[in-house]
This record gives sequence, structure tokens and C-alpha cells, in this order.
Amino acid sequence: MHCMKNRFKNFCNVTATAAVLGTVLVISTEQSAAGNLEEPVVIAPVAVATPTVLDLSGFYVGGSLAYGVGISDDVGHKRPNGVLVTTPGTVNPAGINYGVRLGWRNNLPLGRLAYVHGFELGYDLADIEDSFSTATYNASSEIESVLSLKYKGGLTNLSKNTLFYSTIGYTRSEIDYSVVGATGSDAINLNSSTDKDGLVFGLGVERAINQDLSVLFEWEYNYIDGFSLSDGAGASTVVTPSFNNFRLGLNYNF
Repeated sequence: MHCMKNRFKNFCNVTATAAVLGTVLVISTEQSAAGNLEEPVVIAPVAVATPTVLDLSGFYVGGSLAYGVGISDDVGHKRPNGVLVTTPGTVNPAGINYGVRLGWRNNLPLGRLAYVHGFELGYDLADIEDSFSTATYNASSEIESVLSLKYKGGLTNLSKNTLFYSTIGYTRSEIDYSVVGATGSDAINLNSSTDKDGLVFGLGVERAINQDLSVLFEWEYNYIDGFSLSDGAGASTVVTPSFNNFRLGLNYNF
């Protein structure tokens, strides 16, 4: 009996110890599981970038680089009485021109759009030229500079960071022209540098880069009415120096 009591007592002790360990294990497991619960993830709203808008009022200055393509000009040789002797060839002037701009503009709100209008004064140095030589004639044509005053007007897009516009204005071009040669007894020896008035028409688009700078692309047609040049003896030729111009520019807005 004593032996059985001792065995029963040992069995009770072991059972109690196992119960305590089991309770501790359960509590520890629950605490561990509670500690591993992930915190809720909060997603911050994505900021929407505000587009840079054009400065639609005030003064601006700019620079540009362009390529001009002249209208084909048939070089003629006329006698002093106006009778055509010959047409020895054709010049097709083309070349680089670059310049500076000073402008002012204002805008009129049109709902979500804006109508932008203003004036621009420009000056370009040019190398728009061509020449030819035959057995009996040499001829050349070159536009050296262009002074312009233009009215510009157009509409913005909805974001007001792009302007689509047209231009019309006045130009004064410096033109060098030369024809030297002879057919039989009829000769011409003409070297002239002259300034001629003209008109300019164009289309363009300008887009904001940042608060101060904008980039532009323009097409312009420079119309210069054909005119006659004569040498000292009265021999003459007709000059037709109109040209297209394709311009890439950069403006700084005050």
C-alpha cells in the first residue's frame, strides 16, 4: 500500500507539471500569434503633378535657328528696251538663318481656353543663297538679313501649357544679287545690294518648359514682290526672292 501511494503521488505530480507546461505553452503561442498580426497598410494618395503653364502676358525675349528655302528664280537677261535676250539658268536659294526676338503679349480668357495676342520685333542674319555658272554667264542670289514686325495671335490648349498661333507682318530684307555675262553683243554686268519690303505669314506652336522658358517651332512664308534690277548700261533682270522659313526657337518670359 505504501508503495502504491508513492506511485500515485508521483503520477499526480507528473500530471500537474504537464498541465502547467501545457497552459504556459498555449498562452505563449497565443501571445506569439497576436504579436505576428500585421499592422494595416495605409497607402498615401498619389500627388498629381500640376502642368507648367505658359506665361501669357507681358514681355519676352528669344533666340532662334532656322532654315530658309527660296522660291525658284529664273535669271533673265534683258536688253535696255526690255526685250529678253536669254535665260541662262535658275537659282534656288537655301540656307541657315538665326536671330533674336523681342515681344509683348496679352490674353483673353475663353472658357477653359485663352486667346493670346501680341506683337514681336525680330532680326535675323541669313545665308540663304544659291549661284550658278555657265560658259557665258555667272549669277548669284543671297538674302543677308531680315528685319520683321509681326502680329501673333492664337489659342492655348486646355492645360494652358501649349499655344497654337498664326502670324502676319512686315519685313525688310537685304538682298545681294549678281548677273554677269553676254550673248553676242548683248552684255549684262550687274552687282546689286538692295533692301526690299515684304510681307510674312506663318503658323507656329509654343510649349512651356518651365515657369520662364518655352520652346517653339514656326513655319513662315516671306513674300517679297518681284522687282527689276539694271546695270549702268540699262541691261536688266527680274528678281523673285520670296522664301519659306522653318524656325526652332527658345523664349524667356519676364
